[in-house]
Amino acid sequence: MHLHGIRLILWCLLCVYLPAVLITAGSGTLKNDDYLEPVATFVYQFFRDHKGLKMGIVFTCDQKLLLVHNVLSQLTAGGVPVRTVNTDHEPSGQSEHFSSALRKSLEFHQFVLLHMACRNAPIVLEQASKYELFNASFHWLIIDKNYNGIDGPTTLGNSSLGGSSAPTKTDQAFDVGPRRSEGAMADWEWSGGANTAASAPGNAFDLLATMNVSMNAEITIARPADAAYREFTLYDLWNPGFMSGGKLKVEPLGRFTPAGGLVVERHETTVVRRRNMDGLKLKIMTVVTQRPHQPFERYLTTPRNTHLDSVHRYNYGLMCMLKDFYNFTFVNRRTKSWGYLRNGTFDGMIGSLSRREVDLGGSPMFFRQERHRVVSYTTRTFIERPCFIFRHPARQDAVKNPFLLPFETIVWYLMVVWGTMLAAVLSISFYFEDTAGGWRWKICHRQYPDCRQRVGGGAPGTGNNCHNKDVHTSSSSTHRLQPAAGNDGAKCNYKAEKASKSVLLFLGGVCQQGLSEIPHLSSGRCTSFFILLFGYLMFQYYSASIVGSLLMEQPKSIKTLRGLIDSRLTLGIEDIPYSRDYFVRTTDADSLELYRTRIEYYDARTGRNESHFLPAADGLQLVRDGGYAFHVAISAAYRIIRQTFGEREICELSEIDMFPVSSQWMVAIVQKNSPYRDVITYG
Repeated sequence: MHLHGIRLILWCLLCVYLPAVLITAGSGTLKNDDYLEPVATFVYQFFRDHKGLKMGIVFTCDQKLLLVHNVLSQLTAGGVPVRTVNTDHEPSGQSEHFSSALRKSLEFHQFVLLHMACRNAPIVLEQASKYELFNASFHWLIIDKNYNGIDGPTTLGNSSLGGSSAPTKTDQAFDVGPRRSEGAMADWEWSGGANTAASAPGNAFDLLATMNVSMNAEITIARPADAAYREFTLYDLWNPGFMSGGKLKVEPLGRFTPAGGLVVERHETTVVRRRNMDGLKLKIMTVVTQRPHQPFERYLTTPRNTHLDSVHRYNYGLMCMLKDFYNFTFVNRRTKSWGYLRNGTFDGMIGSLSRREVDLGGSPMFFRQERHRVVSYTTRTFIERPCFIFRHPARQDAVKNPFLLPFETIVWYLMVVWGTMLAAVLSISFYFEDTAGGWRWKICHRQYPDCRQRVGGGAPGTGNNCHNKDVHTSSSSTHRLQPAAGNDGAKCNYKAEKASKSVLLFLGGVCQQGLSEIPHLSSGRCTSFFILLFGYLMFQYYSASIVGSLLMEQPKSIKTLRGLIDSRLTLGIEDIPYSRDYFVRTTDADSLELYRTRIEYYDARTGRNESHFLPAADGLQLVRDGGYAFHVAISAAYRIIRQTFGEREICELSEIDMFPVSSQWMVAIVQKNSPYRDVITYG
């Protein structure tokens, strides 16, 4: 009877309170359904319009099925493919199901939506932190379940605002509201702790403060700004280096309201926005091939003996500029090798980066396919050009007499032939001119009785006789009127005189001395014109060729690597790791033959194995002595040459490349998939 009474009371209570609970729940659902559409609109605008992403992952749970349904409806309608992962149903035997869903598409940039109201949301964050998935590949949007005034007070604890103490009142912790201007935007360092009310389980800020958030992380937390979950304040979260002791930084990013839509007040790029790394200590390793006789950092930064480790010191200087730009510090390490495969593993700087013993590479290096698997390249910082430098030997087939160099032999013969022809034509012209002179005498004597005095000669029988003492020596043959035929004066102009006079006139014209006599006949004058033109052209070209031959560089016969192998020069190579590694990797036949026959080979005369790997200074000294070709980087060689070589020795130098042009570019490197890759590349 007693038990029956108790059952009756319970049924009465159930019949009375159950309808009330259902009505209350129904009214609450109708009331809260108003936030579903604004949240879905906010998510769509953030991913599609602001981020510009075209695919992503949505983590769902049973508590937020209606919200996820609305979000998926808008994203699908906008043509954005989405994969869903239910956080409440983790397959048995797959303890890391959430992270594996993310790692399946690391090569794509995609968004990730997570609501902290889901029960297993902290587990999703923990798995993402374990596999370093807070990086630039995934753009996280985390909807916080807390807001000011609902789940209790929240505070930043021992945080700082703009370098000064932040407000400690709980109601001002995240008060950046919709009315905050862009100029008022600042960032906090989240330090959380046991004394903060926000350290309750599931708080997004406290959880992320203890996780491996990277420098290039794309994490946005949307914290509700009202009790109806219709307005949100957005925060950008990043850490300059969790593994290096960095603290989580929180920056106000923007806001969302149903009326105003999504408003992002900071439009700078991520690299520009995150310039302040708060003096974070990053480990950097630099290659040094010489022994520094001073503190390591001073050796790298002091511009003294810059030909020693010039590449590494130059690149370290660039890294120091980035250090000041982004406000971080260095913990220096040094090594002697860039990093080469030894028994399947890398040594030197690459080995340290692959094992994550250092964060940055202080020295640039050449592109290598095997290195790309363990490190990440950033940007080109230096062009190293190693080449063979040698004093080119004199050519054995050089012309002995430089005065015969301007013209070929056939040209010299043709010039002699044409010169003889011009002199002969000039001589014939003089002969016809003298023959015509007798007729001019007769005409002159008939018209002028005193013709003898006018022409300055004697009578036809005496004054013009070359044996007569009265003949005026100043009278020339061209101005002397000849006597009539039959007189002895005609014997004065014999053929030898005409020929010798023509040769002398030709030589005077060719040598730019002019003509002492001008013929009267048109044929003679034309011949004189051609003699002067011929002499002018020949003299100009000949003198210009002589001067040019003295000024121009001596002809060189050794222009290729094959010519260098076939020459009598002794060959040597700078003893530096990348030179030895080149002969291990190259497939170039000439390079391999040069190595086997001229660099490291067995000398039958001495019975010893020869190795011609030398320091740069010693090799260039042999180049200066002559008969030696040395392969060395020009960044180190030019300074030594400028200090030790004379001007004539420098003019005799020649260069021949052995490395392909594409392999001369050197780039800065970081850890594989390092968050500091963009810092180095864009900085």
